[in-house]
Amino acid sequence: MLMRRMQPMHTREPNTRDRLRAGAMIVAVVATLVAIAFLVRERPMYAILLMLVPLALLIAWHARTTAYRCEHCGTEFTISAWRDALSPHTLEAKYLRCPACGRRSWARALVRV
Repeated sequence: MLMRRMQPMHTREPNTRDRLRAGAMIVAVVATLVAIAFLVRERPMYAILLMLVPLALLIAWHARTTAYRCEHCGTEFTISAWRDALSPHTLEAKYLRCPACGRRSWARALVRV
C-alpha cells in the first residue's frame, strides 16, 4: 500500500463558535437554494444546475477547514472534497479509512487552524 508522508497539522477540538460558523454557512446555502428555486421556477434544469454551485462551495469549504482523528491510532488527517461529500457522517464524526493504520472507524472531526 502506497503511503503519503503525513505532514504535521495544527488542529483543535471544535468549540461553540466553530459550530455557529458552520450553522451560519449551512443557513446561507439553504437560503441561496431557496432563492434559486424561487427565481428559476420556470426552468427546473437551470435551477438544479445552479443549486449545485452553492452545495459544491459548502462541501469544499468543509473539506478545507476540517481534519479528522482516527479512533484507533490517533492519526490526524484530511480528506478530499469528493470523499467529504460521499462519506457517511454524523454531526461530530465521519466514517473513514485511516491513511496510517488502514482501519475504518468513525473519525472525530477537528478544526484545522
